[in-house]
Parts: sequence; C-alpha cells; structure tokens
Amino acid sequence: RLEMQKGPEVAPAANAKVMPIFPLRTLEWPGSIVQLKIIEPAHRRLYEDFLMKGTRYLMAPLALLPNTAAPSEDTPAEQRQVCTVGALLKLNDLKEVSEQTDGVVKYKARHTVVGRARLRGILNPSAAFEVDDYGAKIDYLRGEVEILPDDEIGLQAGAGRRGVPTAELQGS
Repeated sequence: RLEMQKGPEVAPAANAKVMPIFPLRTLEWPGSIVQLKIIEPAHRRLYEDFLMKGTRYLMAPLALLPNTAAPSEDTPAEQRQVCTVGALLKLNDLKEVSEQTDGVVKYKARHTVVGRARLRGILNPSAAFEVDDYGAKIDYLRGEVEILPDDEIGLQAGAGRRGVPTAELQGS
C-alpha cells in the first residue's frame, strides 16, 4: 500500500509511463465493466483532458480513504492509502449528462478493465488533499505506473484478444 500524504509535485523518471490515478472503493477485475458518474471538479478535469488529448487509459487502485471527498492531514494514516496494484481501465464511452442532472453530474463514463498495473509513485500527492470551498477535489492524481503482463487476458503479448495493443498503451 501507498500512504497518501501532502508533498511537492515530482517529475516522472525518464521513459516512465504516466497515467491518471482514479482511486476506487471497490476491487475491479479484468473483463469487468466500470461505470463512473463524474461529479468532482478534479474528475471533470481528468475526462476533459481525455477528450483534449485523446487518451483512454487510467489506473484504478483500491482506495482505503475516508468517506469525505478528500483526506486531511488529521486523517489517520491507515485511512489514506491506496493499493499499489490496481485495475487498468480503458474508457469505452463518455456521455455529457449535465442537462439531465441539473449540472450535478457532468459525465457518465463507461470503462472496461483490460488488465492490471502497478503504481510506482504519485507525481502530485497534494492533489488528494486540495479541495475547493465546497470540499471537492480540485485536481486529479497522476502517477508512474507499470503495466503488468497477464497472459490470461493477453495484455501486451498478443493483446488482440481484448483489443489492447501494446502500441496503444504506449501512447496513453
């Protein structure tokens, strides 16, 4: 597990794979469909970045975080952790739903779990703690990740079975 704590932004190592980190309170398995309602400003920004950059992948580690939007420095260490191995999610569909939800939910995102990844480190750890006047996170987490090989689902080696070619992961 990795303890979430405030700290300076860190530059990624040379040739590191950098990906958005979206901690979840559930464990997701390869082949599963994950649907997310995007409410917080931080996650709205993440999906807007997806739209602008054309990226489709994020890492979703299991989170041991408090029930509030963001932990504080007073939150016990065991309640502000993320697991270092998590699901690799590929965005399949993104729908703008602001009108239907009176602006409460910006997007509905549909993902498929296409594999696993190891979180090497969080590049902007303070993002987990920074909130706006309403207590909502402002920025999303980014981390250095390692895509873990998984022969059963064909990730990287023969990835065509799940539609995740290695070249596509390199550009995410």
